[in-house]
Amino acid sequence: MRIKGIKAEINSWQRGNRSAILQYNDFLFYSVGAYLGKMNGWLNSDVAVPASFIILLQFLIPEINDKLKKRLNQLVVQSVGKGLEAKRLLHQAKTRVEQLIEEVVQR
Repeated sequence: MRIKGIKAEINSWQRGNRSAILQYNDFLFYSVGAYLGKMNGWLNSDVAVPASFIILLQFLIPEINDKLKKRLNQLVVQSVGKGLEAKRLLHQAKTRVEQLIEEVVQR
């Protein structure tokens, strides 16, 4: 019975604080710790709120239009993808250099 009451309270809080709920394409800005200054796009459809050390940028720039928000999100996603590709290529290059060194040493 207590769980139903807690769920009802949570649902009531969510209805009253919609701007605090993460929405797809929201931007999260890390304000402390190792990720200070980093920003991520929220790409989930889960019902969640940001942690206390993360600033939800929809609070800071509520007037941002959907077109700009989508473009910013595309750039963030593209940036993450390029970073992953760079790591993959770097690993590939390191592996190839190691192979070449081994070939020279074995001659």
